[in-house]
Amino acid sequence: MTQTNISLNAFVYIIESPGDFDLLNGQIEGQALTNSLNLCRIRSTYSLVCNRRTFLEAITNRLINARNHYDCPPILHFSMHGAEGGIGLTDGDFISWDELRELLTQLNTRLGFLPLICFSSCYGINSWTMEYNNQAISSFAAILGHSGELFWSNSAVAYITFYNRLFYGSPIEQAVEAMKAAIGDNNFYYFPAENIKNLYALDSLKQELMDNSVLL
Repeated sequence: MTQTNISLNAFVYIIESPGDFDLLNGQIEGQALTNSLNLCRIRSTYSLVCNRRTFLEAITNRLINARNHYDCPPILHFSMHGAEGGIGLTDGDFISWDELRELLTQLNTRLGFLPLICFSSCYGINSWTMEYNNQAISSFAAILGHSGELFWSNSAVAYITFYNRLFYGSPIEQAVEAMKAAIGDNNFYYFPAENIKNLYALDSLKQELMDNSVLL
């Protein structure tokens, strides 16, 4: 199987929305990740958001400006609390996967390409549902996230390992394996959008065959 490489000519665009007590206790994972990326000489931009208004600004105009500044594609990284149905903001508001998909689709029209999206969130890999039943238009090239609950400390160590390996030449699959090994957690998953669409097509075919089967 041919491994997929992401160009090193990229930057990491971090949107962080910590919980209120995370802010109080100084548990700012996205900021720690930004500092580590700087040490590794990996280009990045950091946006701290606290509500829907600032989230929308970060995922639209601010991201476009960063992309124009670096003149290369972004890897979009969300650092915020997550649930099976979406991601949460500091003020308690919630962005569902369906809503995030709509925002990403609009963003990608402006960017002209589909980004890799990474989640420092509990249940971040559940974002695959954004592509599972949407065959016509993709909202991302691939996603990377955790399937369960995730500590901020483990997330920070895992992702700096991932980005360091990725930007310094490792294929993305090897970078994912390295991040798992770094914290002893195999619950990070990487899914290209095309694989998700193919799974949906296969499941739909199975369901169609079942619906049209004749019991003898």
